[in-house]
Amino acid sequence: MALDTKILHKAWIKRLIRGGGYILLIACIGFLLSRLWSIRQTLSLEHLGWDTLLLILLCGLSFALSQLLLSTAWQLLLKWWGVSKPKLSWCHSLYGRTQIAKYLPGNVFHFAGRQMATKYFSASQAAIAGASLLEILGLFLSSGLLALAGMAYYRLPHAAISPEALLAMLACAVFILLMISFGAQRLAVIKGVFPADHKGSSMLKQILPAYSLYALFFLIYSAHMAVLIQHISGLDCIENFGRLLTLVSIAWLAGYIAPGAPGGLGVREALLVLGLTPLIGEADAIIAAFSLRIVTLLGDLFFFLLALKIPLPTIKKAES
Repeated sequence: MALDTKILHKAWIKRLIRGGGYILLIACIGFLLSRLWSIRQTLSLEHLGWDTLLLILLCGLSFALSQLLLSTAWQLLLKWWGVSKPKLSWCHSLYGRTQIAKYLPGNVFHFAGRQMATKYFSASQAAIAGASLLEILGLFLSSGLLALAGMAYYRLPHAAISPEALLAMLACAVFILLMISFGAQRLAVIKGVFPADHKGSSMLKQILPAYSLYALFFLIYSAHMAVLIQHISGLDCIENFGRLLTLVSIAWLAGYIAPGAPGGLGVREALLVLGLTPLIGEADAIIAAFSLRIVTLLGDLFFFLLALKIPLPTIKKAES
């Protein structure tokens, strides 16, 4: 009876979190639509011609290629968990085929899809799940530190973050990462899901390079936003790149952790509009936010199509 009560309690909490996420998603989309309606008279699209569409298309292709950084980082994390020699081309193919599933409600199905990697790699389900856990931590850590650094430098919002506080946050983040990584790996060894004789795991060879790739991905992602903003509003993207990087990192992180928002849909756009309005005006901010969403959608689609062209190893009929 007590077990049934615990199960019902957990199910109720999950429904509450999911419901809160959907409410947040609806509120953000409603905010965007209301702002779009209120400025419909001043929203000028005459200057957005074929050159804008071409730029969005090129940024989409560039964003697709930048996601190879994410699949390369995934390979490094698989190696950390003792997966025996995961071929990089297989990681690109499997990662790209599953990444597009993040747009399904729940925002978790891309992680679930990667569990099929056990059919191609000599890995346990726990090892693949462990790599997904470290990926979540890495993306959260990279975007969060970039956001904090920008907030400290540009005094955002109005309460300044001192350099000492920023260094303390960085030290805490690195310490927590180390403890979670080694603790989870040690637990996996004890439970027998991690090869105890595996000698290839190295913080310097896998974890730090993987997380550096995440940081590089955010820099490229922000560069797309900067190029779009300069084209739309004329704002100097080089001079204001640091501020744009901060805003994009904050918006991406909020969309990433928002429950029930597929691919951060609505949440990121709402925060970008709020952050960009003081820089370029509300009308251009809305156009820029929607343009970046189109870029990411095209990029995920192109990455998916590219992944389909990269062959996976043949699975025996009995195994499939």
